Amino acid sequence: MKKASVTGIMGQEGSYLAEFLLSKAYEIRGLIRRSSSFNTCRLDLFYQDPHVSGRRLVLHYGDLNDASPLNRVLRNVQPEEIYNLGEGWRRKRIRFSQRVKRWFARRRWRAS
Repeated sequence: MKKASVTGIMGQEGSYLAEFLLSKAYEIRGLIRRSSSFNTCRLDLFYQDPHVSGRRLVLHYGDLNDASPLNRVLRNVQPEEIYNLGEGWRRKRIRFSQRVKRWFARRRWRAS
């Protein structure tokens, strides 16, 4: 059985990819963000209870801004395929760029 690792598995593209890979008899390890609610609505059709043995979809908590959970999953599972569909880095970069714009706008305002 082939193994695949998918970041961003809870998103639209990630859930479609997981469904497709499960139909091709893959074992999937998904990396999801830890949040206050465990919302698997996009995975409900094929989500498997973590207490069931022989399941092919396993979810791991992690954040793309912290590489240690991803490294741990990749080291332990050793997947043949890796799909990076997570958006953690994009959101952080957007927040940073907005802060920089505000900082420059304040400096220009004070200089005038």
